[in-house]
Amino acid sequence: MLAGIGFTMSLFVAALAFTQPRLLEISRLAILVGSGISAVSGLLLLFMTTRGTGPSANEASASDAAEREGRDS
Repeated sequence: MLAGIGFTMSLFVAALAFTQPRLLEISRLAILVGSGISAVSGLLLLFMTTRGTGPSANEASASDAAEREGRDS
């Protein structure tokens, strides 16, 4: 949500700042490229921080704990 607001404001400020069509086109392209890089890096960070925390990892740790309890008895 916040990134969408920042993207929209960047386009708005660029439209106010640049009166020459060529400069406005370049700024729009730069904003799109920057937003794309930000989205990809955010997804990579999300995947790296949540790797191994899904349901399959929880099920595996629960079965490991059950096996350890069986050995301890």
